[in-house]
Amino acid sequence: MSDDHSSASPHPTPELWLNTSRQLRRHWMPEKANLALEQALTAQPQILQSAQFRGAHPADQANQRTPQPFIAVSCEKCGSHLLSDMLQALTGLAFHWPDDTTLQPLQNDPYFTRPEGSFLIGHFPAHPEWTARLTAANVRVVMLYRDPRDALVSFYHHYIDVNCWGDQGNLLGRFLASLPKSEALNLMITGYTPTAERSETWTGLPSRQWHWVRNWIGSGLPYLALRYEDVITDKAGALQQLGDFLGYALNPEQRQTIVAQTAFEQSSATMTRNNLPASFKRKGRAGDWRNHFSPSNTRLFELVAGEQLRQLGYA
Repeated sequence: MSDDHSSASPHPTPELWLNTSRQLRRHWMPEKANLALEQALTAQPQILQSAQFRGAHPADQANQRTPQPFIAVSCEKCGSHLLSDMLQALTGLAFHWPDDTTLQPLQNDPYFTRPEGSFLIGHFPAHPEWTARLTAANVRVVMLYRDPRDALVSFYHHYIDVNCWGDQGNLLGRFLASLPKSEALNLMITGYTPTAERSETWTGLPSRQWHWVRNWIGSGLPYLALRYEDVITDKAGALQQLGDFLGYALNPEQRQTIVAQTAFEQSSATMTRNNLPASFKRKGRAGDWRNHFSPSNTRLFELVAGEQLRQLGYA
């Protein structure tokens, strides 16, 4: 008989890392939670697009028969106004989009202080203390993201558009406009750190979007993740998903009415109320980055964020 009574401990599975991340985040340990989530995605990147990530528990994703409390969050330049218009038409609620989405200080909680009869939407980060409050209130999350290459190009045009910014308060836009486009896009890919000429730090857009998506996924809240490309390709299907997730039943005729109301060529109810210029909405197409990236931009993006691109399902 062998004297060796030891047995190898089982190798942690991606699911175990994911559940560990959620528990750590619930106990307000975001740094350790992020490390655990990284382990899950490193071991099995494709689970980002799988049902394992659709909420804290599989039952959370069951079709809802009654309207559920929710917030809508999106990455910047990822179709936020379209999502807002769709949700307004679906739910009959007004939208509430605070000017400040930093959650600093958190005492001014944007969800619990929103106007009655409205839903909250914005580019909010998954602040652990805030998501704990939302969890306690049984709030669901509708999350929208986009191919970060298209988001970056849209950001570039947004920053240099004087109709959006005017001549005041747009130092970054003026700086980017002073550079050749390829060089400006490279700077937006990598970000920059403080120098003698610039005192601020600016995180590269691909990294910023990836951390934003990752942190909402690891928040433990039940969520529906929508890709902008899927929404514009099959808006009726996206509306069906939203209705099922949030508890708003739609028949085919109602879905098609909302599809027509929120067509790209129609004016956006959200933009109109926020007094945004028409130029704020550019093309509404997927893959436009190919018309703007130079070979240098494509190579640099792959070096900086190629793995993140694959984990988001864009490669």
